[in-house]
Amino acid sequence: MFRIIFSVLLLLHGLIHLLGPAAYWRLADLSGLPYGTKLLGGQWDVGDVGIQLIGAAWLLAAMAFSLATVALLASWLWWHPVAIAVAVASLALCGLSWPEAQFGAYIDVVILAVLIAGPRMGLAF
Repeated sequence: MFRIIFSVLLLLHGLIHLLGPAAYWRLADLSGLPYGTKLLGGQWDVGDVGIQLIGAAWLLAAMAFSLATVALLASWLWWHPVAIAVAVASLALCGLSWPEAQFGAYIDVVILAVLIAGPRMGLAF
């Protein structure tokens, strides 16, 4: 049961990452994540091309979370390091898009805690 619940969390978090390209590629007008070229709370202006690259990184994170979810459900052994890597990358993306993506950073911390401490606590994936 835990495996299913954690898989849903990974997949939903990955899907939320699709908000990045939607906003940064101007595919949608999102009030909580408006288009802009500044990161780190407005401290770093990366320009139009830079923000499009950040949008691509958000898309890659969404795809990687989805891949990790499928691998977990299929019991492929490599899912765990992939999930850790994408959660760390996601945490970095959330940091760049702070404060708009701060909730995502908190979810990444929970995901990382479960991935790292879960097996030691007897949680079976």
